[in-house]
Amino acid sequence: MTSKETAKKIEGATTCGSSTPAAPNGQAKLKVKLQYRLLAFAGAVLGLSWFFEGSRQIAEAVNFSSVGYLLLGTFATVVFMGILSFWIYVEEKSKGTLKVRFGLFEKIYAKRLAKTQQITESTTNGSQAIREGD
Repeated sequence: MTSKETAKKIEGATTCGSSTPAAPNGQAKLKVKLQYRLLAFAGAVLGLSWFFEGSRQIAEAVNFSSVGYLLLGTFATVVFMGILSFWIYVEEKSKGTLKVRFGLFEKIYAKRLAKTQQITESTTNGSQAIREGD
C-alpha cells in the first residue's frame, strides 16, 4: 500500500458515526492554543529581525556583536519555525488530513505520544491503587 492510498484511507475514516475524520490512532483531534501559536510566531519574527540586523551590521563592519546577532537570529528563527511546523504537522495528523509524512516529526510525535500514555497509565494505576486501599 502506498502512502497516498494510506492517506486516502485515513481521510475516509470517521469516529463512531460522526461525519468528522478520525485521528489515525483513535485519539481526539489536537488543537494548539492560539496564545502559544502567537508566542511562537512572535519569537520567529523577532529572530528574523535579529538576523537582518546582524546582516546589516556585518555589511558595515564585522565584529562580535554583528556575528552574535546573525547567529542568534538564525537559531531563533529556525527553532520557532520548527516548533510552528511541528504543531501544524501534529494537528493535520490528528485530523487525518496529513498528506506527507516527515521522519523527524514522526519520531518526536511517537516519543511524545509514548510519554503521554505512560503518564496516563501511571495516573490510572495510582488511582486504582488508592481504590483498592479503601
